[in-house]
This record gives sequence, structure tokens and C-alpha cells, in this order.
Amino acid sequence: LFHLSYFFAALLVVFGLLRRHFNEFAARTAVLFLLFSPHAFEFAHTCYVDIAVACFEIVAILCFILWILKNEFKFLKLAVFTLSGALSIKYLSLNLTLVLFILGLITLVFSKQHRSIFFKTKNLFALLGLFSLPCTFWYIKNLIIFHNPIWPFFFGGKYLDPVVHKRYLEQDLHAHRVPTSLLN
Repeated sequence: LFHLSYFFAALLVVFGLLRRHFNEFAARTAVLFLLFSPHAFEFAHTCYVDIAVACFEIVAILCFILWILKNEFKFLKLAVFTLSGALSIKYLSLNLTLVLFILGLITLVFSKQHRSIFFKTKNLFALLGLFSLPCTFWYIKNLIIFHNPIWPFFFGGKYLDPVVHKRYLEQDLHAHRVPTSLLN
């Protein structure tokens, strides 16, 4: 039940943020949408790692949106910190990190208000620190032990035979995918 608690914690965060910054109807609608989405309970009761990553990513997206809407730096700091938390659990969070990074750059290019707050030196160092704090440990550990910070996914590792690594990438990764169809 511990991993299911991540799912309910994410629902509470979504509800609290949306109710505080929008209205209760939007908060309830979003929570119901997430609660009854087809894969929500599937992931919540089978893969606690995936639901933890999803919780971090949901909070990051909401905080990023609030940063754009409200122009409060604290929301950007929270978005960066939770993205780093997601990256400390799974490398796949890099996709969302890159998307939000590009959207953040676009926002900074077109919004003078966001630019004026963002480019203060202490804010840049705060963001770098918040981003590196949760995920750096795992990347450094992999670099020291396996001589590859993103082991086992790319470039092999110190203790991984190249033939086994190639087989893992070509065959075994496909076994972990959720089969999809037009119905799901």
C-alpha cells in the first residue's frame, strides 16, 4: 500500500495547488480526471517507482505553470527541485525536463517580467543547486562504480559485457513495455 500512497499524495497536491490558485471546481475536476484515468491504478499498485516519478512530474508541471502565470520564482524553484527528484528515480524524466527547459527558455525570451527575476545571480545559483541536489548522488555513484553516470542504459559499464548490453537494449527492454491498443 505504500506505493499507492504516492498516487493519493499526488492527488492531494494537485487539488491543493489548483484550489489555491484557481478554484475548487477546477481542482475537483483535475483530481477526478487523474483518479479515473485508465492507467492510474495500474501504475499505482504495480510500480511504485513509476508512480513516484509521476507524482514528481505532476508537481513540476503544475509549479511550472504557476511560475508562468504568477511570475513567482518560488514556483520555478519547486518545479526544478521536483524534476531533479524525478530524475533521481528514473532517467526517463529527462524528456519532461527537456520540454520544460525549452518552454522556460521561450518564456524568458518573450516575457520581460520573467527575465528580470530569473537572471539575478543568486536565482541562477539557487536553481542549479536545487536541480543538482537530489539527482547528483546517483549519477556520481554510477560514475564511480560503473564508470558511466547513466548506466545501464547507454554506453555500457565497467562490469557489463558489450554483448549482454546489446541484447538487453534490443530485446529485454521491449518486455517491460505496456502493450497499447486503440482501447487503452
